[in-house]
Amino acid sequence: MIRPAFQKQETSVELLIDFTSWLLKQRDTLPSRDVRAGANATAIMNSASAVDGVIEWVMREELDAAHARAHREADRSSTASRANAKAEANEKYEAYRQDRLRSAYGIGDSTKKAFEEITGVQLTTLLIPHWEGLRALFVLRKLIAHGRMARGDVYPSPSHAAPESIPTAASLQATYFRWRETDPDWETELVRPLRVAEAYLRKPGVLERGFLAGRDETLSDTYFTDGVADHFWNLAQASIDALSKRFDCIRGHELPRRFA
Repeated sequence: MIRPAFQKQETSVELLIDFTSWLLKQRDTLPSRDVRAGANATAIMNSASAVDGVIEWVMREELDAAHARAHREADRSSTASRANAKAEANEKYEAYRQDRLRSAYGIGDSTKKAFEEITGVQLTTLLIPHWEGLRALFVLRKLIAHGRMARGDVYPSPSHAAPESIPTAASLQATYFRWRETDPDWETELVRPLRVAEAYLRKPGVLERGFLAGRDETLSDTYFTDGVADHFWNLAQASIDALSKRFDCIRGHELPRRFA
């Protein structure tokens, strides 16, 4: 049952979903191709943030509910043991809040472990139809959030490039981030994550050709498209729908309906 306090207010997750749903409907009215790409990048990032926020929301609500149950059980115990039982419940509650929840971010191992310990449900099992897509989504979220995909044109090192292909100072000033294939972080920070995303996006046919296969386009041209943004927005809706059906603490908010 949802606590009355949460029935009277909107959470940041709900506001984020409402805003992104509105933004995607405005794409045809946007003034330029770059602005449209920016809207799609925002939708991709917000898709991950919505899933991330709901997962944390579930953990916090379930942790609060477990804490309340422990106190009710303590109240039914003998007077002598009641104080100790409540103290143990409080200690466990604070330990989870301070350690587990603070380290739980995204869908990595720390989140999966905390989610199962708090809820008794395996996150990967609950979201198994969507897990591969979520991995790709969170890869892109990390790259976008760190500014690594705003203008990710790749150019070779000067020793292998014709003089006219080397970017000028003016062209570099017009970008946020560029990669050289000789950069030490090229493989770990860009290539490996993009391989995960591209392998997934090719399966539903959303990505015809990945950036790594043909570099005549920028990362923005490849990923910040209507098709990719819509695909991940629908994936976020399906994932949140699965969470809503499993946990009463968020069911009444009808979060999947807000994606429409």
